[in-house]
Amino acid sequence: MHNISRNLSTLHQICVTTANPNLAICTEIRNKVLITLEDLCVMISGKMLHEVGIPAPNRPMHDALNREFERERQYDRNALSQSVQNKIPLLNLQQKTAYDTIMKSVNDGNGELFFLDAPGGTDKTFLISLILDTIRAQSQIVLAVATSGIAATLLEGGRTAHSALKLPLNLQTIDQPT
Repeated sequence: MHNISRNLSTLHQICVTTANPNLAICTEIRNKVLITLEDLCVMISGKMLHEVGIPAPNRPMHDALNREFERERQYDRNALSQSVQNKIPLLNLQQKTAYDTIMKSVNDGNGELFFLDAPGGTDKTFLISLILDTIRAQSQIVLAVATSGIAATLLEGGRTAHSALKLPLNLQTIDQPT
């Protein structure tokens, strides 16, 4: 019950702050309230919300966000810090320049996007892993995305861009002229 009142209080604060009592409830807040209500409903009556005529929450969306967040919070920061200290001296000049540029942007909170492109065998994965470890060692959350599944598997916590960002994929084949 405490979670319900906290969610409703948050919604009330948003409505008061924006001076808009008719503010549409954003999907995330609505979903959190529905999840809390459904948990309470199951505990009290053993029934899901849809069984009592209330729309069901989108649990996969909520659970997926929580799993991603919790995974990012589970890293051993001390081990990562030690790993970072051991790996930085192994960077070549170009890698060090890229590392310093990206970490400066992260630490300054610039919100920039970087695409690392180099020929095979130039230790891109090593550099990216070092950047991920550095950010995670600072207790920050980082999203490691790659363009292919193979590349994503090489990164700790890596995902394909279309999966992580929910980008639509058009799987229709295009007829090639003969």
